Amino acid sequence: MVEDFMSVRTRGKVQHLGSSVTGILKSDKDSFDALNVLFPSITASGVPKKAAIEVIESLESSPRELYSGGIMLIDPLSNDFEATLVLRTVFQDQDRQWIQAGAGVISQSLPDREFTETCEKLGTIAPYLVSQQVRTILPNRFDTDVSASLIAPRP
Repeated sequence: MVEDFMSVRTRGKVQHLGSSVTGILKSDKDSFDALNVLFPSITASGVPKKAAIEVIESLESSPRELYSGGIMLIDPLSNDFEATLVLRTVFQDQDRQWIQAGAGVISQSLPDREFTETCEKLGTIAPYLVSQQVRTILPNRFDTDVSASLIAPRP
């Protein structure tokens, strides 16, 4: 069942249209079968899904890994789970940090506008790559609702 169909969801400075989907799995299916159907999300790939993924894989120089995948919570006792789509994300691996965002390209898309929109999306998360030292020196320049533990100090 689709609940809250295309409701506006605000996350910091960003707004998205989102829907909640609930259901009961067939007895021969489990949470991972559902995830295989849901991810990668058509929001981040396109339709028809299989063809869109093939085009993306042929054009992009590296795999998306977690970007456009899902993060989930699974209750092993009840088999209930919640999943959310990973978009506009700050990643960190030891001393390496990066951000990732994308555009929803369709046949009517204008390449320059899509590029600008992607830059705007990246601009909402780019400040979180700034080192803790800079945040201390310029405390009013950055949102304070993000934990400093997400930002590794640069040497």
